[in-house]
Amino acid sequence: MAKKAATKEEKKKELSKKILEKLISKGKQKGFLTYDEINKALPEDMLSLEQIDETLIMLNDLDIEIIDEKKNKLTRVKKVKTSTVPPSDFGSVTDPVKMYLREMGLVTLLSREGEVVIAKEIEAGEQEVLKALIDTTVAVEYILEIGNQIENGELRLKQVLRDIRDMDESGAYIDETIQAEKFLQIVKAIQSIDDENKAYREKLFSADPAPDEQRRIRRCIARRNNKIFALLKEWRFENDVMDQIEKIVRRHIEWFDAMNKIILMCSDTLNVSVAELRDHLTAKTKFVKWLGSRNGLTKDERKLLFSELKNIENQIAEREYILKTKNRSLKRIISNVDEGHMRAKLAKSELTKANLRLVVSI
Repeated sequence: MAKKAATKEEKKKELSKKILEKLISKGKQKGFLTYDEINKALPEDMLSLEQIDETLIMLNDLDIEIIDEKKNKLTRVKKVKTSTVPPSDFGSVTDPVKMYLREMGLVTLLSREGEVVIAKEIEAGEQEVLKALIDTTVAVEYILEIGNQIENGELRLKQVLRDIRDMDESGAYIDETIQAEKFLQIVKAIQSIDDENKAYREKLFSADPAPDEQRRIRRCIARRNNKIFALLKEWRFENDVMDQIEKIVRRHIEWFDAMNKIILMCSDTLNVSVAELRDHLTAKTKFVKWLGSRNGLTKDERKLLFSELKNIENQIAEREYILKTKNRSLKRIISNVDEGHMRAKLAKSELTKANLRLVVSI
């Protein structure tokens, strides 16, 4: 067990080393780094005050400057001894370091209440991401599969949930078995809600209901998705779990875009609209007759083109049916995901900057 823990720690150190090497290389090429670049480069587990302090000292020793882009000012961080910098020196505006230190000395450091506000903002952004992804069948099926793997002993709960992992690594006592049972009860509740949603989605994609009925069904699905989110929002998933769900959704969007691009290129070549082209893909005879001798295509070439385009259309329809959604809906969901990421990122950026201010003020 100790050997396994040591291996994990070694991997973490090796990853941290690679991240810092990449950051240093970038800083040396440019001669400086910005707060945002440091924030993006350092993972969450390297954002403690001590680690930021060590990073800034290291960058300073390598003559890499730090720039605050918002103030458009070089802010080079140095270790300054109080005995060598008399108070009168801070009145000078010719030294950017002294200007920075004087300005930073006037900044109110982040209070405990401020840290709580930022932590809540980060969590709110992460929950926006979860809420958006829950609107896809991909996310719900992925979470249900995680539940199956935990129940079968293929996964540990701490591999999936951050709070369980953090408590375990801190040495705090936690009965993982009890927590796993609670989580599996949540998964069973989600399974029941998802079964109801499957029936509603089947109506949308099979029965071709009237517009009013479609809106009613979508509202029913949305209400149940909200129930699933309410069940999950207190369980903080590991970043890897959410990242994997997001990657799957984005891959589907890329696939749809690639297929639609082929149809678009074909319509441009034939000098017709995509809508007109698709309207004539209902039957081969209709398509061949409509296309005529356009662009010098022979009858056999028109038949072959129809078969290829019809195959693409069928593939798109088949994937839409499997996912029970269309590409535009997936793009809307990913747009909401990106907004959640941005909210969390901005909050994390504020936390990093606050820590940097604290480092300078010490």
